[in-house]
Formats: sequence, C-alpha cells, structure tokens
Amino acid sequence: MTETQSSSASAVSAPPPSRMATRGLVAEGLIIILGVAIIAASQLWGHLLFHCLAELAGICVAASSFVIAWHTRRLNENPTIAVLGIAYLFVAILDLFHMLAYVGMGVFPGYHFAASQLWVVASALEAASLLLFTYIGLAKGRTLAVLFILAGLYTMAAIAAVFVFRISPASYAEGLGQTPFRIGAGIGIMLILIAATLSLWVRRAPYPRDVHIRLQLSIGAAFLSELAFTVSSSNHAWVNMSGHILKILSFYFVAKAVINTGLERPQSLLSPRAGEKNRQPTPSDTTQSSFISVLSHDLKSPVGGIQAAAAFLSKNHGSLEKDELDEMLATIAATAASTLTLVENVVGWARCQSGAMVPRLALLDGEKALRRQILLLAEAAKSKSVSIDVEVSATGSLLSDDSMLSAILRNLLQNAIKFSHIGGRIATRVSIQGNPCVFVVSDSGVGIGPETIERLFRIDGRLRSVGTAGEKGNGFGLILSQEYARKLGGAIEVESEIGRGSTFRLILPAG
Repeated sequence: MTETQSSSASAVSAPPPSRMATRGLVAEGLIIILGVAIIAASQLWGHLLFHCLAELAGICVAASSFVIAWHTRRLNENPTIAVLGIAYLFVAILDLFHMLAYVGMGVFPGYHFAASQLWVVASALEAASLLLFTYIGLAKGRTLAVLFILAGLYTMAAIAAVFVFRISPASYAEGLGQTPFRIGAGIGIMLILIAATLSLWVRRAPYPRDVHIRLQLSIGAAFLSELAFTVSSSNHAWVNMSGHILKILSFYFVAKAVINTGLERPQSLLSPRAGEKNRQPTPSDTTQSSFISVLSHDLKSPVGGIQAAAAFLSKNHGSLEKDELDEMLATIAATAASTLTLVENVVGWARCQSGAMVPRLALLDGEKALRRQILLLAEAAKSKSVSIDVEVSATGSLLSDDSMLSAILRNLLQNAIKFSHIGGRIATRVSIQGNPCVFVVSDSGVGIGPETIERLFRIDGRLRSVGTAGEKGNGFGLILSQEYARKLGGAIEVESEIGRGSTFRLILPAG
C-alpha cells in the first residue's frame, strides 16, 4: 500500500469530529444518569445513606471545580469563571459540615437540625457567587487574596454561628417542618438566583454560547433545588430527594463551564491536530487567505510609496522648492497615517478572530459616548460643511467596552461624513431604555446598493470606495466594527438607497 493510500485509508476509518463529539456527549449523559440513578436508589436502604451519597457527590464536583479553576486560572480564557470555581471551594466546605451535622450522623451530638442552618448559608453563598462572578476578574493578585479572605471569613462566621455561639436562626423544627426563617431565606435565595440569570444574560458577551448555556442551566437547577427544599414538609419526602439531585446537577454544570474555559478550549488551541495538512478547506481558510492578501497588497503598496518618496527626497531635497517639499512631506504624513490606521484595524480584527480580545465591560453613558466621538470628528465635518444633529430619545447607561464602543461609533460617523455631500446633514440618535440599546447614524449622501450591502462586513468582499471629496479608505473599518459589535453581544444593521443616503444601526444589550 502506498503512503497516499495509507493516509486515505486512515482518514476514511477515523470518525468525523462531529460524530466523536456526539458520542462523547451521549457517554457523558449516560454516566450522569447512571450516577443519579444509583444515588436515588440508595433511598431504598435509608434516607441517611441517600443523603450522604448525594452530598458527597456535590462536594466532590464542587471541589473538582475549585481544583481545575485554581490550576488553570492563568490559562482560562475568561477568568470570571475561574472566580466561580474558586468560590465553590467554600460552598463545598459548608456542604461538608452540613453532611456531618445531619441527624443520625452522630458527629456533632447535641446540635439538633444544625444541618438545615448550614444548608441555608451554603445556598446563600452559592447564589451570591452565581450573581457576582461576572463582575470579578483575576487580573491582579490582590483580587484573588480578597476573594479568599471574604469567602473564608463568611464560611468561618457561619460555622461559628451554628456550632460555637448558636445564634443562627432555627431552620427546621421537629413536627412543624420548615420555620418561617427558612422559608423566607429560601425565597431570598431564589430571588438572588433570578437576579443572577438576568445579570448573566445581560453580560453574556464574553462567554461562548455553550458556556453561557451551561451557566444558565446551573442557575436554573439551583433555583429548582432551593424551591424544592423551601416547599418540602419533610426531609424524607420525594421533593427533598429531588432537591438534592438538582443541586448535584447545578454543581455539575458549573464544573463543565470551568473545564470548558480552563482546559478544553486552551487545549484545542495548542493541539497539533489543528495544523493537519490533509483536511478539507473551511471558511476560516478563505478568511485567512483574504487576511494575507490584505497584508501583502494593502500594506505593501503604501509602505512602498513612502519608501520611494523618502528616497526621492533624500536625493533631491536641495533642488526642490519649499512648496514642493511641503506637499511631498504632507503626502508622506497622510499615507503613513492611513497605513497606521489600517495596521491597527487589521490587528484588532485578527485579535477578535483568534479570541484574544475580550471586552472589558463597564457601565457607560451612551449619550456621552456618542457626543465624544462627534466632537473628535468636528473638524472633518466642518471641512465639508456637514452638520451633525443628535437626538436622545431615552438616555441611560449600558454595559459595554469603552474602547470598542468608541471605535464603532467613530467608524460609523467617519463613513457618514465621508459619503455626505458638501453641506449635507447627518442625524444621530441614541436610545437606551430597557433592552436593547440602539445607536443610529443616518446621512443623506450617496447611498449604497443592495449588492454592495451584502459585502460590507466581509473581509473577502472589502470595499475601497472614494468619498464625495476624494477621501480614500481601506474598507476595514466596518468589518472591525461588526466584529466589535458581535463581541459585545450585538450587531450592526444597514438600510440604504442609492442617492438617498444610508442608515446604520448599532444594537447592543443594555445594562
């Protein structure tokens, strides 16, 4: 058998990646179902055995999340999830004390129903972690120290309140069931979890879709688990058993999110299989080819022009008139500035494609962000006698990345000025009320045809149209703007008609 035949045979025998992924998910699902079934079946031998197995399963999963999050915190593509994994260490500690304090274990004699009190503080810490983790990063070492100190103090205070000072309110009473405090605490925890799912939805932009879904499933399972324990009238009821199973699933989904961002994604980037030579061309190959074309053509031409002009000046500067010299220097400066802008845009686009660029979200004033870019471009608009109007239909704050938002608005305004006629008018509008947030930039310029709109945001269909006053561009601004918008969880929409102008809408999730 020849070498070519051998490679072809191996390629045929190897299952496709999609099938392998499906098989992995099926196997993983079967393992989870089997494990849950074994834990549920242990109820037949006694509730104490079931409780110990269920709690140990949750503790092991939560502790595993911490171990993985801790050792991958510097590799994790989204450190906020690493924060969540670290927080679950202290949830696991409280759950361990909850298990040991359970009636019938005999580890803490003289403490009746302390397990219920510890469950409340553990669930509260879990809910708070799910609500706050998106706001905490590990960029600085002191953040990690503060996280450990606060979570450690909370854990020690909770244990001391139950076992040392005995000041923790009673959560369960023999013959009466859940106390009013326990029911009120359960409702409060469920409200925190509702806030957590809303917060994660608003701040979903930095998280891959599969990770976002797992985190939402974790919050949902935690909510149903807390609901089950809040309405349960007995520790031996089936509702109580369901609550334990749901809690294990909640911990499992968090662990999967930590594994995905801390291990699987970094490993896939480093895997040698990513560089296989005998694979079929993909859309990313076309994109890479177009990217190389940009570097070889769009950069080579202006840099070559600057080099030629500089060489000419070095030989003939003594014989040139001052006006000629000033004109050539101005041309070199303009070409260099244009080339620098292209380089910055290409680098920004490449970072977006590689996943290296992660938005740094903060609450921003939408109206101020728009007016700031209009002020920066005031001279360019004045040179063409173009007026820019601002309409604020609803103001407020949005959760976004300041530099990305500024770059998008600046590109939209620059294009509007570029394609406006002398003495034209640009209308801008910002609306931040609920969700989504909308920025609108409309001009009455030359307009864009339908076939051109389809190519606006494609790197392989890049447009290099000349403005109404001869302004040149590299066609990369809108491509980069759309990438930024996607990173922020939004998009750019276009409406245009030849001869009647264009309207660009930037739609982003509000904060």
